[in-house]
Amino acid sequence: MPRNERSSRLGAVPVRQLRACLVLIYHHHQRGADELPHRGLKEFGSEQLPFQRFAANQAYYYLMVVSFFLFETFKEDN
Repeated sequence: MPRNERSSRLGAVPVRQLRACLVLIYHHHQRGADELPHRGLKEFGSEQLPFQRFAANQAYYYLMVVSFFLFETFKEDN
């Protein structure tokens, strides 16, 4: 394809549409980043809660979250 023909084809794309496509690609690439903290927490603790009662599971989960936060903080400190 000759250079003039290629540049005229690229010039036909509106800037607004090109920007929208780039934003869409950026968000598609970032979609897995939201799951990383959850994966770290699941790997730190267990996926199943150990108790039958909600209050005991709630306390266990909160302690696990605080422990995970302290673990990550100390890991970054070293």
